[in-house]
Amino acid sequence: MTKSEIQQDKNSGEDRSENPVEQRFRLSDHDDIQQRTKHLLSRAVQANQSMLIDAPPASGKTTKTFEVIDEADDTFTYLTKREDLYEQAENLGEESDLSLTIIPSPHRSCPSFDSTSPHYHPEAPELHGLGVRAGQLHDLLDLTCTPDCPYQKFWEDFEAAEHDVLVGHYKHAYISSVIEDRVVIIDEFPGDAFEQPFKDAPKMLSRFLKVTDDIPFDDWDDLIIADEDEKEQAYEWFAANGIEEDAEIIIEADKTTRYHAIAPFLTWTVLESLKGDNGFGFPWFNLEASETISTSFGELENNRRVAIDHEERRIHVLTQPNLDDAKRVIGLDGTPLPEQWGLVTGEDFDHETLIEQDTAMNSYIRDILGVSVKQANDHLKAYHGGHITANRDEAILYGVEVKEGQKPALIAPKKAIDAYRDVGILDRTNHWMNYANVLSSNDFKDEPVGVIHGAPHPGDATLKKWAAYFGHHIEGRGEGMEKTYGDFGDRLYHHFVHNQVLQAILRFGRGESEATVYVNTAAIPDWLDIDGKVNPKLFNRSNKRAIADYLREVGDQGASKSDLADEVDVTEKTIKNRLNEFDEEGLIEEVQESDWPYRKIYRWSP
Repeated sequence: MTKSEIQQDKNSGEDRSENPVEQRFRLSDHDDIQQRTKHLLSRAVQANQSMLIDAPPASGKTTKTFEVIDEADDTFTYLTKREDLYEQAENLGEESDLSLTIIPSPHRSCPSFDSTSPHYHPEAPELHGLGVRAGQLHDLLDLTCTPDCPYQKFWEDFEAAEHDVLVGHYKHAYISSVIEDRVVIIDEFPGDAFEQPFKDAPKMLSRFLKVTDDIPFDDWDDLIIADEDEKEQAYEWFAANGIEEDAEIIIEADKTTRYHAIAPFLTWTVLESLKGDNGFGFPWFNLEASETISTSFGELENNRRVAIDHEERRIHVLTQPNLDDAKRVIGLDGTPLPEQWGLVTGEDFDHETLIEQDTAMNSYIRDILGVSVKQANDHLKAYHGGHITANRDEAILYGVEVKEGQKPALIAPKKAIDAYRDVGILDRTNHWMNYANVLSSNDFKDEPVGVIHGAPHPGDATLKKWAAYFGHHIEGRGEGMEKTYGDFGDRLYHHFVHNQVLQAILRFGRGESEATVYVNTAAIPDWLDIDGKVNPKLFNRSNKRAIADYLREVGDQGASKSDLADEVDVTEKTIKNRLNEFDEEGLIEEVQESDWPYRKIYRWSP
C-alpha cells in the first residue's frame, strides 16, 4: 500500500470537522507539507531577522533548502555535520543546476595531516589540536606539502564572491570570509562542533603555570584555593600578556611542555569559577548577556561559555562563532530547543514552527508518514549506566518478528548495541543504528518495522554541563521516569531524551510504505499518540523462543507435546505452560490428530 492509498483509506468516511487545524494536516499529503516547508524557507531567506525553523524529519527541509537557494539571488553558505551530507548537498545542487564549492578542512585536504601521505607531518595534527590554526601551521612549521598543498592553495585563491554556494562543516562558521555578506544555513543543531572538552585540564594548566613565573600558581589545586592577593598578581600578568597564547610560542616549545593556546584563558576562568553543590562550576561571565565583559584587566569579547567538572577535573568550553556579518542566519532542526540554538550561535532567532499543534503533529506522523507507534515498556530504560536487559530486549525483537513476519530494524544507545553484539542479539535485526548517528539519516526510510530499545540519556554530567553554560547549577532527584532536574534542568533533560526518541521514531515511514515502530522506553513526548502496547514478557525466556522456533519451522505439520519434548531441551511441564501462554495470545491452534485420537497437534498460527 502506498502513502497516498494509506491517506485515502484513513480519511475515507471520517468526520474531521471538529478541529479545523487537525483536519488541515490530516487531509494534506506529503507534497503539500514539503511545499509549506519551502514557503517557510523562502520567508527566512528574505527576512531581516535570523530564523530558526522547526520542521520535523521527512518534511523536506534539506531538499527544499536547495530549491530555495536555486531560486534566490543571494550567495549562501550551507553548514552541516558530516562529509556524507556534503555529498547529499552536491547531489541536490546538481538537481537544481547549482554551482557548489566544498570548503576544505586540513584533515581532509592537507597532505601534512594525512598519515598515508609522504608529506605527513605528525606535529601538524598535534599542534592543530592545541589551537594552532591550519594557516599558522603552514606559515610557521616546515611542511613539505607546500607550495602545492590543496588546502593552502584553496585559501590563497579564495574569493568569496566567486562562489554562489559554499558547503562545509559547522566549524567553518568560525572563518569570517565564508560567512560575511552571505545567507548562512545551519542544518541541524551544531552544538557539539562548537564545544571543546579539555579532559586532562590539570595536566595542561600545570604545563602553562610551570613556565609562567609571574602567575603565582603551580597547578590546578592552587587555582582552586587561590586568595585575592594571588588572583590580583595573576590579573596583572593577563593585563600584560592577554588570555590566549601566541602560536609561535606553542610551536617552538618542547613537545613535553606544550599546552593549548587558550590555557591562559582557562587559567583565568578557573580563578573566576562559581562552584556549585552539584560538582560543576562556571565563571561569572556565563551570566553576562552582553558581547563584551569588563574585567580588572580590560574589556574582553564574551563569545565563550565554560563549564568546569570538578569531580572529573575537566573543563568544557563552548565558543560561539561570530555571525554578525552574515546577511541572515537560518537554523534547521526537527526538534529544536530554541534557547540552546541561541546560546551556541550567539544569534537572536525568530522561532518558526511548521506544525504547531500537538494534534497536528500526531496527524502528520500517523496520516502523512504512515507511522504507527506501539509501546513495549513503561520504564525509562536509560542504558547509559550500563544496566542493559539484553534477554528482555531480545524477547521484544523476537516478538516483533513474530508479529510482523520479518526482522525489525533497530535503533539503540551505543552501550546497548555493544552488549547485543556480544551475545549475538543483533542477529535478530536486519539493520541497526546507534542513536548518535540518527540525526540527518535516511537509512531507515524504507524499513516497514522498527524497534527502539532504550532512551539515549546523555548522563547527568552532560546535563549539568549544559546547565552551567546557561549559568545554572542543577541536580537530579528521583529515579527513572520520576527523576527531575528542576524546571530549567527538565527542559534540557526532555530535549536530550524524549526529543531524541522522537527523532528516532521519525527515521521510519519516510519511503513509500507505512511503518510500525515499537518503542521500548517510556521516554516519549507527552503528546505522542500510542497505537497500543506489546507484551515484552511473551518471549522473555530462551525456552519460549526455542518452542516458538520449532513450531514456526514445522509449519502446518504442527507438533505434539512429545515431539516438542524430543526436539527442544525443556521439560514437559514447561512445554505445557508455554503452549498455554501461546494459546492465550492467539499464536497457536490446537488440532486433534486423526490417527491418534487422544493426541493433540499444535500449529503456529499468529
